[in-house]
Amino acid sequence: MNSAVSLQEEAVVDSLPINIEAIKKAFIQLHQLPAANEQIIRETVDAAHVMQVKDWLQDLERELGVKAKVVASPQECGLTVEAPAAVINDEAVIFANRIAHQKMALDVFEYAVVGLLGIERLLKDDKTSLRLFADLNQDTQEYLAKRYQLSLDNAEDQVLVVKMYLADLASLNIRLTWLQRRETWQRQCIRLLYPKLKYESQDLHYLLLKARRSLKKG
Repeated sequence: MNSAVSLQEEAVVDSLPINIEAIKKAFIQLHQLPAANEQIIRETVDAAHVMQVKDWLQDLERELGVKAKVVASPQECGLTVEAPAAVINDEAVIFANRIAHQKMALDVFEYAVVGLLGIERLLKDDKTSLRLFADLNQDTQEYLAKRYQLSLDNAEDQVLVVKMYLADLASLNIRLTWLQRRETWQRQCIRLLYPKLKYESQDLHYLLLKARRSLKKG
């Protein structure tokens, strides 16, 4: 992803990827499932690679006013996760041994800072997350629950399903047009009167937009 394109606030999109195939694509990109001609970095990396990842992130860090901590691997934080990043003590932490190139670094930054940290700060309780879970289609619920080994019958796991889903969406870096933002804001106002109004594709991307704006203000 060219950084000039990735930072373009008013990029126009014809449709918003919200279906399960888009999430599978995001997962493949983020977790770097192997391409035929591309080597994956998984085990250990040296200090030079950690510094390279930090350099790749500088423009996005300046844009959002949020720095991500970059460490060599999850093991440095006492974790054994396969994810490319995590939020630890209200800080986005990116694992350099999951980053193979600049595009992945930028995608993972969006995943970690906007999708994990930003949403965590925006949704201060589980009520909205549980509502979002109820509005996800069954295929999406089942795919994410299977991927992250979560239970669809457990409320805490349902909240985690939503958080991981939004993080994957954030990595796609979809920006709403002005018209889409206005329409979604109007739906948000209507939802105050009709709380059962279903959350749709644009609503979820609008949540990510709000999370991004909140990070900038913070």
